[in-house]
Amino acid sequence: MLRLVIGTAGTGKSTYINEKIIETAKNGQKCLLLVPEQFSKTGESLLFSRLDDTRANLVQLFTFTSLLNEARTETAGLSVVPLTAAGKAVMAHRAMMNLKKQLTVYSRQVNSFNFSYVMTGTFDDLKRSGYDSAKFYKTVEKTAGESPKLKELSLIYAEYAGLMGDKFIDSEDLLTLLAENMPARYTEEMNIFIDGFESFSRGQMAVIERFLTDSQSVTVALTADGETDITGGVGCFSFVQKTIRELKNLAKQVNVTVERPVLMENSVRFLNKDLRSVDLFVQGKGGGLVANGGVEMRKFDTQSREVNFAVAHIGKMIREKGYTYNDIAIVCPQLDKYENRLQESLTLAGMPYFIDENRIISSSSPMVLFKTVIEIISRGLTAENFIKLLKSGLTKFADDDIIELENYLFVWRDYEFDFSKDFTLSPGGLKPEPTESEKELLVKLNALRSRVYDIFSSFSGGQSSKLAADILKNCYRRVMALGAEDKVSGLAAQMPTTQSDLLIRQWKAAVDCLDRLYDIMGDDVVSQEDLRELFSLIAEGVQIGFAPETQDCLMISRPKRMKLNAVKAVYILGAAEGFFPAAATEPGLLNAYDRENLKINLNS
Repeated sequence: MLRLVIGTAGTGKSTYINEKIIETAKNGQKCLLLVPEQFSKTGESLLFSRLDDTRANLVQLFTFTSLLNEARTETAGLSVVPLTAAGKAVMAHRAMMNLKKQLTVYSRQVNSFNFSYVMTGTFDDLKRSGYDSAKFYKTVEKTAGESPKLKELSLIYAEYAGLMGDKFIDSEDLLTLLAENMPARYTEEMNIFIDGFESFSRGQMAVIERFLTDSQSVTVALTADGETDITGGVGCFSFVQKTIRELKNLAKQVNVTVERPVLMENSVRFLNKDLRSVDLFVQGKGGGLVANGGVEMRKFDTQSREVNFAVAHIGKMIREKGYTYNDIAIVCPQLDKYENRLQESLTLAGMPYFIDENRIISSSSPMVLFKTVIEIISRGLTAENFIKLLKSGLTKFADDDIIELENYLFVWRDYEFDFSKDFTLSPGGLKPEPTESEKELLVKLNALRSRVYDIFSSFSGGQSSKLAADILKNCYRRVMALGAEDKVSGLAAQMPTTQSDLLIRQWKAAVDCLDRLYDIMGDDVVSQEDLRELFSLIAEGVQIGFAPETQDCLMISRPKRMKLNAVKAVYILGAAEGFFPAAATEPGLLNAYDRENLKINLNS
């Protein structure tokens, strides 16, 4: 049975879903809730806080990714490891390099590692739309004369798919495999609830089809102003209403009953009359603000004044109205432009805050260490990378010795050292004769130089072999010889839990990058310099999320990531034209003309 819960934002769809889950669990029936990645923690806290231990055992909460990861541990058909976004970017780069002589439109982007991410994003969009490389190539053949760009894109996509072959798979294909190999415990006598999505990819639809076929019921909540699109495809909710049609058609294909939709029409989100009035106005159901001061708009001529006003006003709300910090949220559509200013102002005001944003960790100590080791393998030891290696803070050498060596190399920064030989220049600079203490220091510095040099000279295989596997193995051995793993464990043991967890996650992410590159490139002959660039490419694509260090803090987020209940005050910063609401953009490499061409030729 398929049940659709339809309503605009704030009409209580998530509350309805949670109540149904609690009611079902109280009746002793199993439930599984699927939510988007960014809402998993919020959904978990809202749901499980209302269930006792016995009933909580009947409820499971997943994202599509976490469901896939858990099912992989118990299903042989899902044992293949999917490529990360960075891994796919490496594949796209290899595909473009292989076709370099055939490319004209994209010839200038061949050597751009960052462009590889844009390329894989386009491939992902095509795959979600049902275009595999073969289907896309055949469709483009009909438009090749009109669009050389599409022709080259189809060639790269085909080469990319060929490189993936049977050895590699992306998460979208793995979801399809999950649908085919779904363990019975996720469907048998299970009630499925899905909340927080606007649409579903091809792989996600395959999983939903399996749920429809094998589970007791499937309930899906979607944000729209009705079940049917009456705007001809140009309305605010047309995209979601298309998803509604697809779900109903899918249910009919597998002979599953579609219940009459549950229509949520009354807004329950806003206690404040002004905010409720604004909500109705946006929906075209009313207008005119009531005068109770719930909505306040301010215009500022500088970003600094805007942020300072918001921080001062938050302080006033806490002092005079008894608000706590977690009663307040800051929504910032241009968070990348406002983040530094917000951090500075909130820190000066002594206000605890949490910025809900995934962070790129390519500059973290573990990543820097691995990148530096590969650089030394590629280019040899220089004063710059020697110090960068030691100052990563993840080697077994004493901090005082590292500082003294850094000072020595700074004094002789214009001198090109051969690190296979002893230092002979005076630590004091241009002096006729070093003092006794300087001579003793020179002995100590040479001991450190020798220990580092020996680590890099002892593994000769990586220096001569051009096989990526050999170079990467020797990189890992050198990292271990530097004492990095023990250093990470030692530092983590001395840190507060939050910082300790972060360091360990960063270390595991760096090792995982090396593993991914080994899986992708291990059998290839590649230059050490190219391997260094490819590792940097993979590292740039790694992001990790963070958890708040305290519960009572201001929550700062972008509009799309934020889903908070029981917030009493919201400050929207940077609500400029084109940013809030965001102007529609065309992601990837396909513009509206390309998409229309594909649509026409697909249907012809």
